Amino acid sequence: MSEIPRTLTTRSTDGTELVADVWNSSASATLLLLPAGAETRLVWRRVVDELAEPLRAKWRVVAADHRGHGDSGRSATYRFDQFCVDFHQWMTALAAEPLVVAGGSIGGALGMVMAGEGAAIDGLILLDVPTVPLMERVLVERSRIQNAHAAAHEAMHSIDPGFIGSGFIEDVFRDSDRWRRAAIRLTIPTLLIAGDNGGIGPVQREEFRLHIRHGELERLATGHLVAREDPSGVANLISRFISTHFSAGTNARS
Repeated sequence: MSEIPRTLTTRSTDGTELVADVWNSSASATLLLLPAGAETRLVWRRVVDELAEPLRAKWRVVAADHRGHGDSGRSATYRFDQFCVDFHQWMTALAAEPLVVAGGSIGGALGMVMAGEGAAIDGLILLDVPTVPLMERVLVERSRIQNAHAAAHEAMHSIDPGFIGSGFIEDVFRDSDRWRRAAIRLTIPTLLIAGDNGGIGPVQREEFRLHIRHGELERLATGHLVAREDPSGVANLISRFISTHFSAGTNARS
């Protein structure tokens, strides 16, 4: 997408500023892209560049930073419910119709939970997101993030150190069945893009088929951070999904 994105800002209910990039800002049909934890909206730039032309022409594309990430504001605590409130604020600010949410890791889980709990989301794309979180796998990801922070990796420069040590993972597992309860309520078009070397193994694929029976499953030769590792593959699958289920962005909710 050759257009230089605009910067869009809004504020959550506690005053935390939330920042996003937006392309094709006049469109109402919206693709909202949410990064994984400890990643920023910049991870989506290469994906956006390779989206199919019909999508680029007719859809607004928004890539958002979570609180504590990138250019969004910092907060004293980081809890999953705070991210849910932030998500609702983006929905209000965007007034999208239809709204398709694509998210990696915690960004995808956020979209899944919100959709399953009644948010007006019309399509969902999960990047290596299980319907039941596995503590062992999540702890591996937390160790990766903590090690990158300890090594002062460039990717950590725009992540609040307070998020890394916040107990966010433990908070997610305070109600570890919440993801499954949301998943089984989904009736909207849903696509899981699994990394072959990520967190979606045979058990997780079977859980996805059981919990989201109408869901579609695709696989890419990546690890957990699918958008970072194969932006072209992700862009192609997103474009095909939207073309299939939302012809020219006209299939809004009734």
